[in-house]
Amino acid sequence: MRYDILDWTTEGSAGKIFKYGDPADAPWLINVTLPWECMMASIHDRWSEHQPLDIRALLLRSDECRSPFSVTDEGLCDFRGIRIDASFHKMTIRRVDFSSAVLGDGQFVGACDDCKFVEFVCDGNLGREFLNSVFHKARLNNSVFYGKFINCDFSDANLTGVRGRHIRFERCTFENTNLRKASFYDSTFVECKLINCTMRSGSLAGSSFDNCELNDCDLSKTVMTRVKGLE
Repeated sequence: MRYDILDWTTEGSAGKIFKYGDPADAPWLINVTLPWECMMASIHDRWSEHQPLDIRALLLRSDECRSPFSVTDEGLCDFRGIRIDASFHKMTIRRVDFSSAVLGDGQFVGACDDCKFVEFVCDGNLGREFLNSVFHKARLNNSVFYGKFINCDFSDANLTGVRGRHIRFERCTFENTNLRKASFYDSTFVECKLINCTMRSGSLAGSSFDNCELNDCDLSKTVMTRVKGLE
């Protein structure tokens, strides 16, 4: 079982999730170790009292944070743990934390800049334009990718069965990434890092690699027809 430390008396994410009082009223520092599953449940459950919630309306004003939980310690608008059943089409989203959020019946086909998707869960459509975003440990199994991803980090993410055509990855990092059965047809990788990745039984047919770093990647049984830049 995974455990984590929660500081009850420090301002920030923990206080907003569990709604403890002002740290000024709590002069003693108390650290509590809780199972990770409990913390994740709390991140998701905190949204129940704010339903129904029109997340599209809250995100349309990208110049201000309209989350009921304000911002995270990193200054990102706090939408961690939310379930998304809306479709984001032709929307521009900046500096939002979607960590541990779940994309249910919706689609995430818009423009994102400087967002976090740590442990984000999605098996639908994802793309158009993602810039400077983090997908650490995201579960994107069987998602369909679109458009371009620039300066994004997919380290430790699960991209099993992900597929897409004419995708552009530029300065992206795939370290310890599970790419089993992933298929990127006629796609472009520019200055990307692929380190200790597994792409077994996938396809890179027609794709090109320009000044990319590949170390300890398993490409066995991967379709490599017309691939350029990996000679």
